[in-house]
Amino acid sequence: SPFSTPTIFASPLIADDTLIIHIREPLHNSAQSHYVIGQISHGFKDIGLGGSRLRSSDCHININCPEAAEWSMQKNSVCRLLIRGMRYCTGTLVNTTANNSIPYILTANHCIQTEAEALSTVFYFKYEYPDCNNIGSPPTNFNISGSELIATGKDKRLDFTLVRMSQTPPASFNVYYSGWDIDSPHSAGGSCIHHPSGTPKRLAISDENIQTSSFTGSNTNFIRNSHWRVPEWSQGTTEGGSSGSALLNASKQIIGTLTGGQSSCENPINDYFSKFSFAWDYYTEPQYQLKTWLDPINSGQTSCNGFSPKFTIDSIPVFSPQTTMLTVSSSDVRNWSGTNEMNMRCFANSVDLNNQSVIGLTAGIHTVGDERGTTSFFVWNEDFSQILYEREVDNSQLHANAANTIYFPKPIVLTKKFNIGVCYNQPDHFTGGSLFLIDDTSPTIDASFYNNKQWTAYRSMNLNYNLALQPLITFAQDTTNSYYPTLFYYSLQQQQSITIPDNIICKIFPQPASEQCYVQFLNTWYQRIDCAIIDLNGSLVWSNSIENTNGVHAIPLNNLIGGTYLLRITVAGITQHFKIIKTPQ
Repeated sequence: SPFSTPTIFASPLIADDTLIIHIREPLHNSAQSHYVIGQISHGFKDIGLGGSRLRSSDCHININCPEAAEWSMQKNSVCRLLIRGMRYCTGTLVNTTANNSIPYILTANHCIQTEAEALSTVFYFKYEYPDCNNIGSPPTNFNISGSELIATGKDKRLDFTLVRMSQTPPASFNVYYSGWDIDSPHSAGGSCIHHPSGTPKRLAISDENIQTSSFTGSNTNFIRNSHWRVPEWSQGTTEGGSSGSALLNASKQIIGTLTGGQSSCENPINDYFSKFSFAWDYYTEPQYQLKTWLDPINSGQTSCNGFSPKFTIDSIPVFSPQTTMLTVSSSDVRNWSGTNEMNMRCFANSVDLNNQSVIGLTAGIHTVGDERGTTSFFVWNEDFSQILYEREVDNSQLHANAANTIYFPKPIVLTKKFNIGVCYNQPDHFTGGSLFLIDDTSPTIDASFYNNKQWTAYRSMNLNYNLALQPLITFAQDTTNSYYPTLFYYSLQQQQSITIPDNIICKIFPQPASEQCYVQFLNTWYQRIDCAIIDLNGSLVWSNSIENTNGVHAIPLNNLIGGTYLLRITVAGITQHFKIIKTPQ
């Protein structure tokens, strides 16, 4: 669009042959938007959506095996990087001296060098096997798309890059912000958590003395003695895709990022890591150093401990505890007449946040409308010209006299004023629907209602009210939150949470199948699904509830005769049908 800065969205890998792009614009958009599909990467073989592509005899240590137990916290800071849909690297979520949960990822300069590469990188967290067995399909739904280039090696003379992801990982990611040390290793030994060839997370351990060295690979011009050399890995090794992973000292703090070397399972020697100490302040310009960003309080510290945030979810402090029923009529906004004579379709609160991750919204519903109708929940931009989020909910799913919580499929990072609200989509069915109203004398109140194709602020009617609508934000308890020194809650005793899946996408494989086929969900991990098999005559031939085993649900076919069947899957209240083919015995 000519009226805004162009943005890039890099999608995660999609295990299918079809991609549907859905674009939504405001109804009265005065500007003509332009969209460009800049690149499509189509894999003709597995590039790491499922299990490992490594040989079973490889020496890599599964991060969830007993020998990796000491790294149970540090592993949660490591992520797989998919850059421009074509190549893998490894990155590490790194802490700052302020312990402020800024989503900085440290990786190598030869992985990400430009703003375009940072924008088009997808970051996969928790991409690991659930246990020590190297089987199953690790989850791919813990991902964040896009980042901002913060600092990188000047003229490629230092092999580090620091980016800031487009959003802070939410509580469900269970992340850890790794600590670091500028000084030399205090004792022998080191370790590295990485994604070799883009496969699930592995660990390499060295008991050797780590040595200062120079990296003199082809077409490189690195500063002399700016690398650590790992003479030999005692367990495990690295390979392509491990680039950018952190070298950890004996205290499990970052001291370098992987550039490359000679190491392999057959000969696990001579890996080189660009020194954290050189990246710290060898160059004085902020865009070429780490110090400005990782020591924002200018503490002068030469080391920093790791940080494990204790996430909590709260609402913003704009409400006092008093609540009354929201009442509207043509004669008095505060006097309910039994019908919505003013035909108010939507209600909204204006909210002003500073770079917060909003994971949902809470609506204090006094009375639920007719269950034949629906209520839609929205997030709009500041002037209501753009819909940032929309979810239609059947009234039968909502709860009266309760704080109904609607969670978004993915968090939304909002950096300025926006509006949250509800709309009644069928006016003839919501005569009994109403929200709670908050009595608040704050001069900044800016609640609004919509009728006659326009929004009207309550303050224009000399009313000091706010609606019982609050965004849910995620932040760390350990962090001093200067924006919200005090939190107020409205007095609703009953809390109801509603999680509505955005979509349920799964794949069925193999096709055709003989003994059994598998159902794998691409966005969500479901513990149990209800399944039924129906033949071409419409007769039910099998049904059962199937548990999740190593990321898949196994459907038995051994008792069926060869032919075509319909597989019915029901999960999260949604039913889908798939054609399956059973091969003859």
